[in-house]
Amino acid sequence: MAEMVWSCSCCIRIKSSPEETEQRSRSRQIDKLLEKDKHHFKRQVKILLLGAGESGKSTFIKQMKIIHGLHFDDELLREYRTIIYQNVVLGMKVLVDARRKLGIAWGEEGSQESDLGGGDSRSKIDRLTENAEKLLRIDNQKTNELMDTRMFLDYAPIVTELWRDSGIRRAFDRRREFQLPDSVQYFLDNINKIGRASCRERV
Repeated sequence: MAEMVWSCSCCIRIKSSPEETEQRSRSRQIDKLLEKDKHHFKRQVKILLLGAGESGKSTFIKQMKIIHGLHFDDELLREYRTIIYQNVVLGMKVLVDARRKLGIAWGEEGSQESDLGGGDSRSKIDRLTENAEKLLRIDNQKTNELMDTRMFLDYAPIVTELWRDSGIRRAFDRRREFQLPDSVQYFLDNINKIGRASCRERV
């Protein structure tokens, strides 16, 4: 506690305890930090991005990072790779489900024979239906948690064959009737390239 010390007959000098001196020192340091932060935040521009799902909010942020020369580290690249895998597999699941709900038949044309199965005698429609059922059984949450290169490469041939089907393409043309990320078409069109890169990464 501070003590009152008489220095002369007309004035009083306050003598502080060590604890009070330390507290005042800390208080001054805090004030300096607050002032420094105040000037720092004055230079910041905060932007609130509003928009519906898949309207490009995250893409805008990524583009700003690229424009301002911020590089993506290895951990972030691995995270984006997983997101691409999820977009490919779950995007096709959405298309398969939409084709069924919209009553669109499997295409008579446009389904090229897959290399899988070789001389398999099953009809093309049966194979497409079986592959579609595999995707529909996917648990979205578990896929988001467990999707890795191995899992993606297991699904890639199935997704590739389904994407070749004209029935799936007709469902895609009606994508305004259901929610599908805009990036799905790009990833599906380049699934072979993504698969090759994934094979190299796994090796």
